[in-house]
Amino acid sequence: MKRFIILSFVIFGCTQSFSQILYYQNVPPVVLSSWGSSTVHIDATDTLCPALIIWNDFGSQIDVNVYGTTCEVLMSGTYPAALNAGQLISASATWAVPSYAILFDGTNGNWQNKTNKYLGVRVQESGFWYYGWIRMDVNNTGTSATVLDYAIYKPAGSTILAGQMPATTGINIVPSDEVITLLCQKKKLSFIGIDASQVYELALIDMTGKLIGRYEYKYNETIDLSGYATGIYVAVLQNNKHQAKRFEITL
Repeated sequence: MKRFIILSFVIFGCTQSFSQILYYQNVPPVVLSSWGSSTVHIDATDTLCPALIIWNDFGSQIDVNVYGTTCEVLMSGTYPAALNAGQLISASATWAVPSYAILFDGTNGNWQNKTNKYLGVRVQESGFWYYGWIRMDVNNTGTSATVLDYAIYKPAGSTILAGQMPATTGINIVPSDEVITLLCQKKKLSFIGIDASQVYELALIDMTGKLIGRYEYKYNETIDLSGYATGIYVAVLQNNKHQAKRFEITL
C-alpha cells in the first residue's frame, strides 16, 4: 500500500514553504511510440527557457536533448539517471548538457523498463541554477516513452526531491514509505513517526546546495541547530532502510 510523508507547518521560530514549486502536467500524457518528440519548457522565472526535448529517435531509442548550454540533466555514469521518488536533486550531483543523451536504446542507458521514474534537470537563468524533475516511463526495448509531468523549484539554488509537489495549505506530500512529522522549536529539531529501531542520518544543506552539517538521529532525540545563522536550509532525513525525506526550514 502506498503511503505518504506529511511535512507539518509548525510556527515556533521555524517555518516551511514549498509554494514556489511550479508544476506542469501533460493531460493526456505524451506517448512517444514512434519517431517523434516531446518538448518540455522549464520555466523558472516567467521567461521562456531553452527547450529540453525527449526524443523517440527513429523508433529505436529514447534520447534527451537541449539546444543551448543553460539546461542540464542529472547523470549516473555516462547516461542520464533514472531517479526514484524522494531522491535529492541538488548542485552536488553530476550534471551534463545532454546532446541526444541516451535514456535507453535497447542496450545502453539507465532507463530500461522504468515506470514513474524521474529525470533530474536544472536550468540556468541570470547566472542562477533552478532545479526540477521530469517524470517518465520508458519501455523494455527503448522504443516507447511516456512523458507524464514535471516541476521546477523557483527559488534560485533550492534543492528539490524527485516527485516533490507544490504545497497546499502548508502541507506537502511526497511518495515515501513512512509518515513522519518534523517538529522545530527555537532551532531545535525532532521527528515524530520514525522507526524506533533505526538509526538515521540527517544532512543539513544550505540554499546553494552545499552540505554544511551531518548528524546521526535516533528515536526521541533532538538536534540543536542554534549554531547556524538565520536563514533557509534543507534537512534531509534518511537511512538504508527508508526513502529520503526532505524538509525545508527557516531558522
